[in-house]
Amino acid sequence: MRAAKLPCKKGQIMIEFTIIFGIALIVFAIMLVIITGQISNNLQKKHQSAVENQGQRLQNEMLAAYSAEDGYYTTFRFNPPYEGIMMSIYINNTLAIINSSRVSVRIKIPRVYGTIDTSNANITIQKNQTGSIIISS
Repeated sequence: MRAAKLPCKKGQIMIEFTIIFGIALIVFAIMLVIITGQISNNLQKKHQSAVENQGQRLQNEMLAAYSAEDGYYTTFRFNPPYEGIMMSIYINNTLAIINSSRVSVRIKIPRVYGTIDTSNANITIQKNQTGSIIISS
């Protein structure tokens, strides 16, 4: 006795292929959205961290000048773009604000006098004989 042949319909095969391909495409799209979101979050965290690092660096320099004896003088480099991120610094007496395209970080510093031009990479901090901290670039 011969085994009976099952009818093979080309239309059914095509429909099954289309359904499986569609499901695979949907899964791929969902994975792409998830991965893109993760990459965006990681870049945002890196951006925030870079700006905070520059702020911490500036704060440490200011605290060193504040605790030093009169006549203290130092110059350090502020290099925009830092890790590919353009930043600007604004100082108002006891507050330093570091801005970038995505993040703004505010840092408390000792009272200082002077201004900073962030197009100049060198920032000079000095403590004069009256104990005042003067900052310039």
